Amino acid sequence: MSLWIAYFILVFTFPILAEIMGTYGPFYLYAGICFLGFLFVKSKVKETKGRTLEQLETDLARH
Repeated sequence: MSLWIAYFILVFTFPILAEIMGTYGPFYLYAGICFLGFLFVKSKVKETKGRTLEQLETDLARH
């Protein structure tokens, strides 16, 4: 559902942003948003690779 909402926002904002920012402006804006999302995931989302479910439950239950 969230993917559909994001796609809806993208589809309906792109023509408006292209008119305001020029042809390539929205691409740079969306790339910046994706980069900020990458930084958020890199800094805030815990790594779970190579861990058992019991270890994950112990670590995540503390938070």
